[in-house]
Amino acid sequence: MTVREAGGAFANREKSEEDRYTWEHEKEMIKNLRAQLAQKEAAAKKKLDEKPHIDPEFHKELNGAKGLSNATPAAGGDAMSKREAAAENRYIREQEAKKGKH
Repeated sequence: MTVREAGGAFANREKSEEDRYTWEHEKEMIKNLRAQLAQKEAAAKKKLDEKPHIDPEFHKELNGAKGLSNATPAAGGDAMSKREAAAENRYIREQEAKKGKH
C-alpha cells in the first residue's frame, strides 16, 4: 500500500507537492515558449526589414505594432495580446480544473 492509497495528511501533502512541481514546470515551459516566440518574431522582423517589398502592408503594420511576445492582459493592449492572454488564462483554468478532479 502506498502513502497515497492510505490517504491522510501525507497523501494530501504528496499530491500538493506533485501539483506544485507540475505548476512550476508548466510555468517554465510557457516562459521558454515566449522566449522562442520573441526570437522568431525578431528574425521575421529582421527579414522583413531587409526585404520590405515582400509584403508592404504587413511591413507597415509590423513597424507600427508592439511585439506579440509582450502580451499583457491589461486593457488597452492590442487584440492579439488580449487573445493570447485569454488563451493562457483559459489553459490555466482547464489545468486547475483537471487537478481538482483527481
